[in-house]
Amino acid sequence: MKLFSTKHLTVATAIAAALLAGCTTQQTDDRPPEDIVKTRSTEHWQALMNLDFDKAYTYLAPSVKTVLSADGFKRRFSINPRQKGSPWKKTEVRSVTCADKETCQAKVFVEAQPYIPQFKGMSTTTVTDEQWVYQDGQWWLYMK
Repeated sequence: MKLFSTKHLTVATAIAAALLAGCTTQQTDDRPPEDIVKTRSTEHWQALMNLDFDKAYTYLAPSVKTVLSADGFKRRFSINPRQKGSPWKKTEVRSVTCADKETCQAKVFVEAQPYIPQFKGMSTTTVTDEQWVYQDGQWWLYMK
């Protein structure tokens, strides 16, 4: 007695394959690249302001991570262990411009309060340019 016909096995195999393919397919974000980069840059800076360097590191381009370790990334900021809290007090992504489908530049306003005893309580502001690249289906921060 035959429990399953060849036709039923073929249909079941096709359905299983389609379901598995759906599980591995990366969902795409339909927003314009400028909006995605603005969101990701804001999230990256929020992680830095929270001194969550591990999370901030996750926004770096895979190509950057091949030459910059998470510890190396953290050391770039030279946070004084005696300093209480984050030196970054306010950040705002002011604009994002995409030159093409694979590169965008974000201009980020940053207000910081550096740990320099003679300048205690004073803050400084700057606008920094960030380069974002599209790799492996995602927008990443490219650092030199």
